[in-house]
Amino acid sequence: MLSWNEALSRDGGRGPSCIIGRDMPTERSANEIARDALMQILQAEAPAEIRINGQTVRVSAEPTAGQRRVVQCDWRTGRTTLRLSVKDGDAAALNVDAGRGQAIYSNFTASLEWALKTKQPPRLVAYNTYRRSTQNDENAREYSRRSISIAARSGLPNTASVDLGTFDIGKLTWGDPEEALRRTLCLAIIKAHFLDRGSGVMIHDAPLFSIEQNIEPPAGATEPGATTIKPEERLAGLNNVPGGPAKLLDNLREWIDHAVEAQPAEATFVSWLSARHSVGSIRAGQMLRHCKNLDLLTVRGGVVAPTDLGAEFLSRPDPVPVYRKLVERYTAFEETLAFFARNPGAGVGALRKHLNQVAVTKWDTDAQPGTRTGWLTGLGFLANDGGHYTVTDAGRALLPDGASSAQVPGTITDVGPDDETVEAQPFRDIERIKLDPAAVKLGDLVLPDGLVERCCAALNAGKHLLLIGPPGTAKSTLAKCIADHASEVDGLAEPLMATASADWTTYDTIGGWAQKREGGLFFREGVVTRALREGRWLILDEVNRADVDKCFGELFTVLAGGTATTAYTNDRDEPVEIGPDADDYPFGPWFRLIATMNVRDKASLFRLSYAFLRRFAVITVPALEDDLLQKLCEAEGRERCPDAEKRELALRVFSKKNGLGRFVDLGPSMLLDVLAYANERTASAARAVGEGIEMLVFPQLEGLGEGDAREAEQRIGSLFADDPPFARSLQKSFRVSFSHVPWADD
Repeated sequence: MLSWNEALSRDGGRGPSCIIGRDMPTERSANEIARDALMQILQAEAPAEIRINGQTVRVSAEPTAGQRRVVQCDWRTGRTTLRLSVKDGDAAALNVDAGRGQAIYSNFTASLEWALKTKQPPRLVAYNTYRRSTQNDENAREYSRRSISIAARSGLPNTASVDLGTFDIGKLTWGDPEEALRRTLCLAIIKAHFLDRGSGVMIHDAPLFSIEQNIEPPAGATEPGATTIKPEERLAGLNNVPGGPAKLLDNLREWIDHAVEAQPAEATFVSWLSARHSVGSIRAGQMLRHCKNLDLLTVRGGVVAPTDLGAEFLSRPDPVPVYRKLVERYTAFEETLAFFARNPGAGVGALRKHLNQVAVTKWDTDAQPGTRTGWLTGLGFLANDGGHYTVTDAGRALLPDGASSAQVPGTITDVGPDDETVEAQPFRDIERIKLDPAAVKLGDLVLPDGLVERCCAALNAGKHLLLIGPPGTAKSTLAKCIADHASEVDGLAEPLMATASADWTTYDTIGGWAQKREGGLFFREGVVTRALREGRWLILDEVNRADVDKCFGELFTVLAGGTATTAYTNDRDEPVEIGPDADDYPFGPWFRLIATMNVRDKASLFRLSYAFLRRFAVITVPALEDDLLQKLCEAEGRERCPDAEKRELALRVFSKKNGLGRFVDLGPSMLLDVLAYANERTASAARAVGEGIEMLVFPQLEGLGEGDAREAEQRIGSLFADDPPFARSLQKSFRVSFSHVPWADD
């Protein structure tokens, strides 16, 4: 068997050099490899018999027909028919139907892609679990435990996830395809009994065993999902929670709440986590494992359920017990808190050096130290200021006397997929952004047709994004919605938002020297470097308020795909570099900068150079047409102002066809602001809406030409004709901004 290093360098023919290495496999090539691999199992020689729970099952397999194969399984009192097939759509998967129901479905393309990414041998995995919610059976929560017990007595793993076989990526073959087929058939027969439940849909005549009998687990067996980590062991590997520190507590509560409401099987819960946070099944499984290690969730009879601590946390989300569990189960948490108590303002790099000296860690990267700071920040025990951490008052309360100089005892336990190199910084592994415009959560935001699709297409094509338009058209809100979607899809932290100003320099974007409280200098990150280190997109609001050529500096080289070496050094006394291959600030294909610009003010602000603009896709966010304004009024507008008369009048004023929107683009947020004011004003519709228009809309009309000013003044009179004195008052107020216009009645 080839080692992974050998496989990475092998050339020629069908060797893995065509699918591994610098060029990761495309979806098509991965599917082809996965399909061919599954066909090897389908075509393998079937066993003549299988021993299940101490009884013999005779096997009669038909030859493979295309990508299908029928296997007849008989025992002394009954039988079942298994139909094996290789599905080859978006992903190649092994499917096993028993009678008229599905017993096994295993997506091997996903396993293969993950293996290629992590350089782990690809495994074909199926789950021996059952769902009460779909079966509507009060006994369903016990079936997983009993089924796994029978599997353990029949030569299968005593776990909820069953390893059917391991694929040799070097030789493009299974280690033992016949054994993989035997395991598949054995598991399918066992599951068919629990899925059939006496209905005769999958099992004909008398079953092989009774699913109702209380089968004791074999000696040495453990309940599925139960942790095998001894209490005194300290674990090294831990992952950040999707969404970053800001969403840590909310995510933990949501996961526990879902376990209470859905009572899901372990595999179902992992699938839910995967879909909820748009992460792979491996990472979703790690998230569940962390919750079990922290004693927030457990698995009983194959069903995920909250522990006593988890139930208490759901009703009262106190972070202190979670911290205690982190200290108990994972190495270096207490020492991390003590380190920042002694060294306020220090960074993750300095923490890693310290932990490697005193906590017996052997970390070559900042991934796991960064995970510690992320969890402690999310729990409220550390405060993060641009990558420089200080202990909060709540954190200091956790430190025992003398903790500032104490070493934290304990050993490091390697735990496979949870090791520090696996998805500790998943954004570094993202090779391409894949946004789905239909999945962008816009809330009540109303936008022109096709706008979100154009934005996502530009970002997917590798461009940064510049949203331009008049004030109030929801440019910043749209940018945040799209960036939040990217966080969900790719596991990035929530986007970082900053508003540019005329005072900005490279100190604000890249960073520079800053004074430590205790003396000396440290490199203080700018908004761009902070976003890069934390794995966040950057939203730069009102970008033309800054002199971009002055404040972006070396970033022009980075935006063009190069690496910039700054004049500063980090806490490891190494030059601060920004670019595709930089360690601290990786400007990789995962990162996007979304900027917004108010075109109404562009004449009075800084101009954006062509060198800056050519690195962006420029998309206009226009004011809404009348039909969309009506839709906005009936949605969010109704919440701002329940009074229908006030809403209708405001809509007429903003109309592009007959209102003041005819003369200048008026953003939808202005309409909502006017409605909010009108709702608070206890006056007639005309006066409540008119006062809002005078305060919020009239300033936007300054600069109209003489002809447009005259026409706008007349429309104001007609729009508020139901209250002539107030209409004349509004017209006078409007004329103040147009003193150069000779009005007829002046």
